[in-house]
Parts: sequence; C-alpha cells; structure tokens
Amino acid sequence: MGDISEIVRLVQQKIERREQTTTRVSVHDTDQLTEKTALGARKIIITDIYPTDLALLLSLSQTAPLVKFIQLAQADGDEVRLQIAFTNVNFIPWSLLVDWSLNFSLADERQLHVSKSHMISRRDVVNLTKQSVFIKRNDQQMTASAQEYLRDQQIEILERTDQLCIWQK
Repeated sequence: MGDISEIVRLVQQKIERREQTTTRVSVHDTDQLTEKTALGARKIIITDIYPTDLALLLSLSQTAPLVKFIQLAQADGDEVRLQIAFTNVNFIPWSLLVDWSLNFSLADERQLHVSKSHMISRRDVVNLTKQSVFIKRNDQQMTASAQEYLRDQQIEILERTDQLCIWQK
C-alpha cells in the first residue's frame, strides 16, 4: 500500500510543478514544438512570431509544426501566448485577436488586449495588465471612464483601421 501512496504523491508533485511552469520556445525551433514540450508546462510562450507564421496558423495546415503544436497545447488546456517579433499590430488578423483562444504579446513582453464590444466601457478594460497594450478598431467607441482607466494604468491604446490585416487585403 505504501508504494501506491508514494506513486500518487510523485504524480501529484509532477502535476503541481507543471501547473506552475512556463515554457518559452521559438517558432523557428521546430525540434521543440513537440508533445513533450506542450505537456511539460501549463503556460507556453511561442516567440519570434512573424506575419507569415500567423498566415500559416490561419490556414490550419496540419503539416505545419506550429499549427500542430498549438492545437496539441490547447487540447491539453495550456495557455498559449504568441510573442510577435514585429511592431505593427495591423499585421495581426483581427479574428486571431478576438476569436481564437490565444494570447499575444509584443517582443518587449507587453501583453496585447482587445474587446469585441462596439462601445468599450471600463468593465471591458478593468482587468487588463498594467503597462500592456489595448488594440481597438477605429469604429469602436470608448467611454471616458475606460480611457481614464487605461491612462491611469499606463496601457497604450493602438487603433486599427479595420478588421482585415494588411496582408489580407
């Protein structure tokens, strides 16, 4: 009976360690885009993401290591963050920002946030990370209270011209 208790304890420790582990992997290091990597951490940050990688992701190509890796990680309940290697957020498809269960950050690690709401209120922004970036479309309105909160939290507001990104036009 002691052997089973020890096995259970070791498994619980491994699960607890995994829950607290964040793994960083470059999209270009395809040897690391594996099941072992996905199963080793609860939070995964994929770095060096370029617009071509986003186009590949949108295509859902089952032969692309990035696509397979993200699907595997999400099926396992992992939080996946794509760290983009460029500064122009107009290169990120709006649908990836609002419809996919992915998180995005800039190369400087500031998180990107969006809202689907036509009228963005304080309620939409109150839980955002301080000093992050909020992306809105130019057809979205924002209450004065939301603007004040973003300013107080040093959250930069970037405005997009439309839902399509530059390379989708």
